[in-house]
Amino acid sequence: MSGNGVTDDEIDGNAQMEYALNLGLIDPPTYQAAWDACDGVFWNASRQGSGRGRRSSLEMDVGLLSHMHSAQRWFQTAAPMLKHTVPCGDRRISLDWMNRGDVREAIHAAPLRTVPSWQPCSDVLHYTVGKVAMREVHRELLQRGLRVLVYSGDHDFVIPYIGTRSWVYGLGLPVDQPYAAWMVEGQVAGFVATFEGGLTFATVKGAGHMVPQTNPREALDLISRFLNKELYPSRK
Repeated sequence: MSGNGVTDDEIDGNAQMEYALNLGLIDPPTYQAAWDACDGVFWNASRQGSGRGRRSSLEMDVGLLSHMHSAQRWFQTAAPMLKHTVPCGDRRISLDWMNRGDVREAIHAAPLRTVPSWQPCSDVLHYTVGKVAMREVHRELLQRGLRVLVYSGDHDFVIPYIGTRSWVYGLGLPVDQPYAAWMVEGQVAGFVATFEGGLTFATVKGAGHMVPQTNPREALDLISRFLNKELYPSRK
């Protein structure tokens, strides 16, 4: 299973601007100006070039919206954050729990006197990250006979569903069951399509980057029904 996962830097990165346009966060002239400045390459705009400046300007324009949950306000915290920690993540409960001495002891983690503060992201590891391109990994997993679920919250600005949808259909697999609504308690919870070879693509309406966090009921239903081969079609 892959939920709102980074799969291809170029496709996922370029989809952000198109998503902002289609969601009404920017208008067509602004999108075109950004396209011209970046030569249509949003994901890797030069830090010195006009494209980078245009993108930064647009990010400021939509700054009142969380990149992780584009329809929700940012969660602001007074606690210090690491330089690359998700800015909208409400980590208060996990921080309190993981930094308790009795919890550390129970899970055999380093005691507080050794590692005084647990964080979900760490600056300790230093390594070079190249261009991410995982589409062929998905293809290989399918060829090995594994069933794969790729799902996206349709209000995620970081990895927009339109980018994920693009590479999923770009695999060129024959469609088994066409794009259709899946339901939870009589309400449309998203849309789903299946492909020959075992691939399922689904969206979750109104969900952000962390689907189980923003839409826990739909996330549980989606995963459970996929595992039980009951996701498509559904009239629940």
